[in-house]
Amino acid sequence: GAVLVNTGGSPSVGVSIANANFWDNFSTGLHVESKGNIILTNTAAWDNDGAGGVSGAYLNNATGTGYIKVTNPKSTDLDMFAGFNNNHDHGLDIFTNGTVTLTNVNVQDNQETGVRIWQELNKGVTMTNCRVDGNGSLSEYGISIFTIGPVVISGGHANNNAADGLHVNNSIADDALPKPVTIKNFTANGNGNYGVYVTSKGAIALSSGKNLKRDGACRI
Repeated sequence: GAVLVNTGGSPSVGVSIANANFWDNFSTGLHVESKGNIILTNTAAWDNDGAGGVSGAYLNNATGTGYIKVTNPKSTDLDMFAGFNNNHDHGLDIFTNGTVTLTNVNVQDNQETGVRIWQELNKGVTMTNCRVDGNGSLSEYGISIFTIGPVVISGGHANNNAADGLHVNNSIADDALPKPVTIKNFTANGNGNYGVYVTSKGAIALSSGKNLKRDGACRI
């Protein structure tokens, strides 16, 4: 696919990609490493296959302080753009110290976790109207978020994934400054384990959604 690395630059120098399509590669579709912001707009990475760590998109700016933002201006399940679908490993793999914002993103039918986010500073993760379905072949999640910061999931769904639909852990946050997890208008149905599984020291708010296991359970 495409490999973009500018970690030799300053944190003010980031990577922006718009209206691009990375597909049918025998390696990760899009691989980005930077110290600055990483911004994808109307971008897709799908049908990437091959042995050993082949994801749709791998985004890593954890050596700096930049944020990561992935946005699709549209919001239908059938949009190919902003789709990270049918890849050998993860659909969208993110490592960062900055904020993460995903909006109207489709992540479907990947062989491992659909969306994996690892964030080591107190910056926060926000997902809005994202559709993460049918991911994992054994025990992988639809969405996996490990962070020290707050998490907001608004709208969208995580259905028919191999293990948990949505798995969030921000419990390593400082006890004196626990961070909340807010999930609203979100649906998780037909997943192999819990629809929603949250581990946190902060307040957890669930509202106006269907957060289900096969038998209607979630774990907080």
